[in-house]
Amino acid sequence: MWYQSENGGLFKIYIWKDDGGIPGDDIFSKLKIAEYYSGWNSVGLSNEHITVSGDFWVGIEGKR
Repeated sequence: MWYQSENGGLFKIYIWKDDGGIPGDDIFSKLKIAEYYSGWNSVGLSNEHITVSGDFWVGIEGKR
């Protein structure tokens, strides 16, 4: 879930292994295109079959 200040629908989501308290090797990254709007948004990733264990990092990068 994230909050965005403007309408837009293109972003890249990342999941990294933890490397001593900082993001490490990529576990997953994918460009997602959909209708997202100003305010709170969410995206489901269950169809991506991502497996993680222990600590990990998640980030998004918005595109205009």
